Amino acid sequence: MRKYGLSRLTVVAAVAALALPLGLASAGAADHQQANTPKAASAVPFPGAYISPWGSADVALSPEALQWMEASGITLEAIAPFKMHADGRGFSMPIGSTAGDHLDSQGRIYYPGGLQFHHAASGKTVKLMPTWIRVMPRPGYSAGVEVNGEKIADEVQIGDTNYE
Repeated sequence: MRKYGLSRLTVVAAVAALALPLGLASAGAADHQQANTPKAASAVPFPGAYISPWGSADVALSPEALQWMEASGITLEAIAPFKMHADGRGFSMPIGSTAGDHLDSQGRIYYPGGLQFHHAASGKTVKLMPTWIRVMPRPGYSAGVEVNGEKIADEVQIGDTNYE
């Protein structure tokens, strides 16, 4: 039963992670070269993306994720400096670059703070903190994982994206 509850909370965490914009913005349309033209990895890591080592990201949770959390009795709280939106349907996360004005040696941008999921029926709390958005070699979302105050892992890849 513990594993089932933990799995469901992990799914919520993954849903939240996949809702992250990864710092994506509509950077003006760029001319795309033909697929067989060689490109430097740093030239176009993925189309339309803008990655910044400073600023913040706003995350909106999908209606499906919010409905599932409500039906399952799961609440979400932001761990400072993350902040929940006033309507409870998303959160903001400030970027805290620890590598100066570039990605760290593992291709990540660091976000101080995190998220805490609480499942009332089981009394379980899952904390995802600290948080990283990985830009390369493959974009994704990772965080440290703690369950009921016990550290499970320093970093777990929670969300993964394929921009092929």
